Amino acid sequence: MATVRKRNVYKRTTPDKKTEKAVLNFINRCRKKLGKKPVTKISKGYRNALHSCPIARSISDNTYIVSVRFNSKKEVAFVTLHTIKGPREKGGALVARFMKRFDEGGYPDLEIKHD
Repeated sequence: MATVRKRNVYKRTTPDKKTEKAVLNFINRCRKKLGKKPVTKISKGYRNALHSCPIARSISDNTYIVSVRFNSKKEVAFVTLHTIKGPREKGGALVARFMKRFDEGGYPDLEIKHD
């Protein structure tokens, strides 16, 4: 199913299966570096909040995404995790697009709403 985008409005409220799989693989690679067990779903999170976005919340309770750098030519996200070990992990194009689209409000089912 193609997703039509109009002024940051998306028809789909959750990631498609391919994107979800890529994001979960990325999250579980990060969790493995931290000695944690894999997860089977993406946690809910806050938009435009590196410390409490779905990816950070899925990786660990005490994980902070220190920085995200997008390579616009290749659509790659480089995520630096602030933990005791401080690993840096590279996500592919689907992870980069997920992060950007989530921040634009493209996945409302994964959002924690501010009160």
